[in-house]
Amino acid sequence: MWLTEGDRNTRFFHLRASQRRRRNYISKLKNQDGQFTDNQVEMGVMAIDFYMTLYTLEGPVNMNLVLDTVATKVTRL
Repeated sequence: MWLTEGDRNTRFFHLRASQRRRRNYISKLKNQDGQFTDNQVEMGVMAIDFYMTLYTLEGPVNMNLVLDTVATKVTRL
């Protein structure tokens, strides 16, 4: 049915689009304290903080431990 009705402006298409919108809607988030919030501004700040932390570079720790396990490919002359 999707192949024949999928992208045309039909009732089937609108039902699927509405269903997807409902499924993808985020109604509340849990903060670091374990409390749920449905405040849109707070949820926006939480999302920004989450991704800023996720993509923030942390300095390497104990790099010598890692490098000691890698075989040497270039030799000294």
